[in-house]
Amino acid sequence: FREAKDAYQAKHYSRCRHLCSKLVELSPQNILYHYYLAEAARHVGHDVQALRHYRRCIAIGAQRMPPQHLVRIHRHYRRLLEHQGVVGRFLAWLAGDLPTVNISEEERTQRDMDAFFSKALAKKHNNPSLAPRPERKLLKNK
Repeated sequence: FREAKDAYQAKHYSRCRHLCSKLVELSPQNILYHYYLAEAARHVGHDVQALRHYRRCIAIGAQRMPPQHLVRIHRHYRRLLEHQGVVGRFLAWLAGDLPTVNISEEERTQRDMDAFFSKALAKKHNNPSLAPRPERKLLKNK
């Protein structure tokens, strides 16, 4: 997968598509493999294949517990559908709005805390003066 992802980032979409096709065969329930295969297929002009794998990502995410909303994948899927002409725009309209993301208050609080501590750690890492100072030993005068 790392090789496929590196190929994608280097804009070698045909190579990425080939590698991701093999990965999808080996692990058909992996959303990331389907996503990168769809993205690479879209870049090389294989829109039908891209749509199929976006739909597969969405279906796998819906089956997870708790269900994954995959808003970015829905957005890419709709955008590609809309570029398919009148029929694609009609199908995008039929697909409806993007799913709403409902999270519990507990999960929202946990995300806020995670974000706060991540920022604090990043700030500490980027500014060494904020790091705790080592204790100084006091010299006794004789």
